[in-house]
Amino acid sequence: MAVDTDGDGAMKEWDRMGFAMLGPWGPSLPILTAFDLDIYQRTDDGMVLTMNNERSVLALNELYELYAGPASLNALKDHSTAGLQNIFANQLTAFVCYLRLGDLSGMREYEFEVGLSPYPKLDDGQDGYISSMHNTTEVGGIVVTTPESELDFLFTCIEVMGREAAKTIIPAYYEEALKVKYVNGAEEAAMIDLIHDNIASPSTLIFFDAAISGVFLQSINAGKTDFASAYAGKAASLEQELANMIADYQAIAGQ
Repeated sequence: MAVDTDGDGAMKEWDRMGFAMLGPWGPSLPILTAFDLDIYQRTDDGMVLTMNNERSVLALNELYELYAGPASLNALKDHSTAGLQNIFANQLTAFVCYLRLGDLSGMREYEFEVGLSPYPKLDDGQDGYISSMHNTTEVGGIVVTTPESELDFLFTCIEVMGREAAKTIIPAYYEEALKVKYVNGAEEAAMIDLIHDNIASPSTLIFFDAAISGVFLQSINAGKTDFASAYAGKAASLEQELANMIADYQAIAGQ
């Protein structure tokens, strides 16, 4: 679908692209999560890294092609969600990556229908789609000045609000806002169900900074697709990161 609209022989912003995103960092998180990578496994000897495998090799090549391919726009002058939406609103890309379902609320006035797609599987052998929760989902806090005598009441209120939100607000958001107000038709509604019903928090997210940034993203930024070499240069630090993570969880469990 990409078209060199000004005919200068170079694909760039304001030409028509097939795929647009905000750099490799944000978009790579849900894509690599969706690829169902084998990062580490539990064995009789404890947790061991297993990410140096053919699936990772394929994932790096596919991600690089998607990010750096001639039909992809990966750097915008307006490097923001609004800038990305502007490219999409002007029909200068077929697919846009990094936006979330909530961003559909800002697309109601578009002059064209917006379609939805889950993040892709890596290959046909993958069991199903995987939708990742955002790993910086907003959380609340209880101020330290709260009297201890009020904590039981406060925790009860939080539990009740969580329960009621799960039964009323969230279903209404998906069934009424997303499926009725923000998109049109049964096909888009089915895509929303597919995305929602496959939400997961796989280990890729837990080990994201060390494994994904240290190997996949550094390779992409360097213009390289040699996974084995990239992994070899990071293996020792990845082993240490895994050991640190296990120690942290053991400390929490022992409290």
